[in-house]
This record gives sequence, structure tokens and C-alpha cells, in this order.
Amino acid sequence: MTIKYLKQFFFMLLFIFFAENVLCSYSPTRSFRNVSSFQPVGSGARAIGLSAFIGVVDDGTATSWNPAGLSNLKKKEFTLVAELNHYIEKSNFTKNPEATNIDRSWGNNLNYSCFAYPFKSFETNMAIAISYQRLYDLNREWNFFFHDKGTNEDYIKKISYDQSGDLSAIGLSYSIDLSYKLAIGFTFNIWENTISNNSWEIITHEITSGFSEDIFLSGRIDEIESYEFSGYNLNLGFLWHVANYLTIGGVIKTPFKADITYKSEEFESSSQVISDDLLPVIIEETRIIPEIDEHMHMPISYGLGCLYKLTYDNSFYLAADIYRTHWDKFVYTNFLGDEKSPISGKQIEHSDIDPTIQVRLGIEYFHLLDTNVIRFRGGTFYDPVPAEGSPDDYFGFSFGTGFVKKNSNAQSTFYDDLYSLDIAYQYRFGKDSGKSLMKSRGFSQKKEEHKIYLSLIFYGF
Repeated sequence: MTIKYLKQFFFMLLFIFFAENVLCSYSPTRSFRNVSSFQPVGSGARAIGLSAFIGVVDDGTATSWNPAGLSNLKKKEFTLVAELNHYIEKSNFTKNPEATNIDRSWGNNLNYSCFAYPFKSFETNMAIAISYQRLYDLNREWNFFFHDKGTNEDYIKKISYDQSGDLSAIGLSYSIDLSYKLAIGFTFNIWENTISNNSWEIITHEITSGFSEDIFLSGRIDEIESYEFSGYNLNLGFLWHVANYLTIGGVIKTPFKADITYKSEEFESSSQVISDDLLPVIIEETRIIPEIDEHMHMPISYGLGCLYKLTYDNSFYLAADIYRTHWDKFVYTNFLGDEKSPISGKQIEHSDIDPTIQVRLGIEYFHLLDTNVIRFRGGTFYDPVPAEGSPDDYFGFSFGTGFVKKNSNAQSTFYDDLYSLDIAYQYRFGKDSGKSLMKSRGFSQKKEEHKIYLSLIFYGF
């Protein structure tokens, strides 16, 4: 009897070794945290439908795109924008074809809201605004099934990964005309979880079972991680009316160090059976990390845009933007002082992340209908996502329309608007993306994003 229990004790120690190294360290979920791209979410149906807006910026959404455009406003505005989205991700595994899967998610959000007030002081056009901007969408859901076989091992893993949350900012904006051709402006962004939603949560479930040598192992890991985000930065912009037919705009979004409050709770349960004549060994452990302070260094980004009017009555024009983000300067610093890339998960000195450059083109046409205006617009874009080695290529297009109700007792000018209603659809897709996440499994994704934006603007109320 004593020999039997000594044998069981020996195998229990052996099992603990396997549990730590096979069930934990080998777990694929340990390698993809923060897997949703920190790609900015655009603001406003008109801007999204047109695609390029840095040089156009003639409504309240200028606070997000280029705050210098606020001085274009002729009347006070209240803007409200809603967003509907549908994401489709097809995950492929060349080395684990059984894990190939399609994940879908739906969402609806308040995309943007703003109150803007233009005024004159010393015969100079100025404007102030306060806005809510939903800037980063961090929602993602993955479900995988892996069957791993080796010489002396055979495992089945079921993984569920659910990340939810977003980042938003309250913006305080000001714009001034330095001359009749040149305007400048800024938006001071307040990223505080107590004011607007600035957090995300990751829930991971993993069930593993199989054989290693002659030992049957099974285990479960349930983990909840939460992050709260806060910080401050500026959007600085200019708008230069070069000629009656040409306007050039530029914007810089300053880098900043965001404070992260992190906490997690993990429950792990493991069991093993050595042989029929021994009792199973069960290990259960709960690990709780209370709130700790960490940091995320958000990168600098900047862009240029132009508006080229194709007709003398300004009813038809072309817009173009180019925008660069330095994702190589995107760094997460944990409480131990370790600096890692939130994109690759690697130590920053070993991470190979390049900046991305977006290119956007769009056209818009105004059609007078009695004293009202109907607008038609469309655009296309190249919008790469940062990834280890080189960015993943993403492309897309958008189109939309809008209706502007004017004061029927006034002459038909662009200064008599009562309200406008705009709707836009955006399609964005990428093929063979995410290859750097799980190279050992031959991982890649085909992703599709469908978004609908609806904007309502009231003028001079």
C-alpha cells in the first residue's frame, strides 16, 4: 500500500510539471492579447461616405478629422452620428485544418456627437466645440478547435476568446482664421474612463484533454482580464484655401502616454489519471491580480488632405488624403517596466513593426432640388493594419447620400441650412492577414467589415 501511494505521489509531481508546461505554457491564448487592431474609427456619415475629409472639414466632425475646419462653419451646429457594424473573420490554419472557422459579430454604437459654435471677434472668424468621439473599436471574438498530435502526445484544445470594449475621447476644440485663406485649430482630447467609455475586457476559456506519454491529462483555464485607459493629447490642424478651386489641409495627432489600470482573475483546474489502480490527481488554483498601474505609449500620426473643385459652382469636387501612423512607437509598459509591442507581443527591441500609410480618395456632387440640396458621394481607400514584419494590406470603398433642408423663406445659399441627414456604407476587407500571430500553426485570416453610418445635423437652432 505504501509503495502504491509513493508511486502516486511521484506521478503527481510529474503531473504538476506537465500541467505547468503543457496546459499553461503551451496554451495558444497566451500569445494573442489585444488582438483587435488599434485602427482609428472614422467620424460622421458624410466623411465616411466621401472617405477623404482632411481637406474638406466643413461640419462639426472637423474636431476629429482636422479642427481647423471649424472656422468654416457659418451657424452653430449640433451633430449626432450612429454606427452599425458587422464583422466577418475566416480563420485558416494550414497545419491545423480542423481549426478553420468563421466568426461573426454585430454591433451598434454612438459614433460621434458634437456642439459647435462659430462666432466673430475683432472681425475674425472663430469657433469652439465640444465633442464625443468613439475612436477605437476593440471588439473581437474567436473560437478555435485544435487537435495536436506528436510522437508521445495527443491533445484536443477548445479555445474561446472574447474581447470587448472601445476607446473614446471628449474633445474641446478651437479654431481661428489667421487670414481669409488660412485657418488653424486644435482639439484637446480627454481620454478618461470616468467621462466616456475607455476600457476593454478579455475573457478566455480553454479546455484541454489528451495523453502525454502514458498519462491522461485534462484541464480548464478561465481568465478575465480588464483594462482601463486614460490620458490626454491634441489634434492640431491647418486649412489653407490656396485658390477658389483648391484647399489643402493638414493634421497632427500628438503622441501621449496613457495610464492603464489592469486587473485579472484566472481559474485553472487540471486532473490526471496514471493508471486504473491509482486515484486521479486534481489540482485547482485561482490567481487574482488586483489593480496595478501600467502604461501604453500611443504613437504620433499625421496626414495631409486636399479638396479640388471641378466646377465653378462648387457642386462637384474631388478629395484626397494621405495619413501616416508610427506604430513602431506603440509600446506597452507593464508594472515590471518591461516594454512590449501591443501588436506583436514581443519585447520592443525584438519587435519589427513598421509605420502604416493610408491613402484615401473620394468625390462628392451637390444637386439643387428647389431650395434643398441632395448630395451624392463615394470613395475608395488603402488602409493597412500594423503587423509583425510588414503591415497587412486592407482595402475598401464607401458611398453615401445626404439631404440638406433649407429655410424656404430664404434664398438658396449654403448659409440657410436647417438640418441635414446623411447615410453612408463602408466595406473594408483584408486577405491573408494576421500571419504573424500564430506562425507555428500556419495561421491567416480573411476579414470583412460592413459599416453603416447615419448622421443628423441641426443648424442654427
